[in-house]
Amino acid sequence: PAEDRANPGAPAAPAYRATVRCHNRFCEGGVLEVVSPHEPIRALEVQGLCLLHEEEGAEPWLEKVPVANRSMDRYVFEAPFELREHDLLRARKEPKGA
Repeated sequence: PAEDRANPGAPAAPAYRATVRCHNRFCEGGVLEVVSPHEPIRALEVQGLCLLHEEEGAEPWLEKVPVANRSMDRYVFEAPFELREHDLLRARKEPKGA
């Protein structure tokens, strides 16, 4: 990843914003694995997690939240790489005894 020129040595800000539908709980700072067809599994840390409010007749707006826990609602977060429409995201599980 590129470095932030204003802060040498720091990684650049994520280049993508992902909008996903929640099926299982995940948290700000948590690690998600991305499963894509014909690609190796990649991991990302959830940063900038927001609930996407989409009420009928109103402009969509974002609410910063610490946890995505509303099944079937849509959430937005920063990602270091592009996510595609049919990518699957799953919470990374730590091995038992780790």
